[in-house]
Amino acid sequence: MYLFIKAIHIISIVAWFAAILYMGRLLVYFAEAQSKTDSQRRTLSNQLGIMQKRLWLYIATPAMIAALIFGVWLMPYYGNYRQPWMHTKLLLVVCLLGYTHLIGRIYRQQNAGKSTWDAKGLRFLNESGTLFLVGIVFTVVVKSILGIAIGVLCLAGAVALIGIAFRRRRPLK
Repeated sequence: MYLFIKAIHIISIVAWFAAILYMGRLLVYFAEAQSKTDSQRRTLSNQLGIMQKRLWLYIATPAMIAALIFGVWLMPYYGNYRQPWMHTKLLLVVCLLGYTHLIGRIYRQQNAGKSTWDAKGLRFLNESGTLFLVGIVFTVVVKSILGIAIGVLCLAGAVALIGIAFRRRRPLK
């Protein structure tokens, strides 16, 4: 049973990351579309809005929920939730949840016409998602002080990029 749970957990994580990384890119495209002509802006915004909605509702959210459920289910099998690498992984996962929430919030703001994010700020934000992926993978695979250090450095980098992204926010025209 353990291997099936682990396989579903890994598949869920891959789908979750694919969805939030692609959603970040769609947010950038949506912001860029706002500077087009009225006809182009309407067409692009409508199409991107449909793509965002489907990605968020049918892939990102279910994958995130499944990753969390199967991850918690795996913890007793490991019996290592007291180890430092697991604490680092859990910290990264909690931060990833916050990042996912932020991406979802920006998506809802864009579709309501109330976003204060420009394309360049969204690019910085989008790149921070990759750092969460790198940090979690190194922490889980290496399971040593080196893995923990890489995880913490990736977390610091992601926080720095998110900070830069927040500083770049400005009203869309």
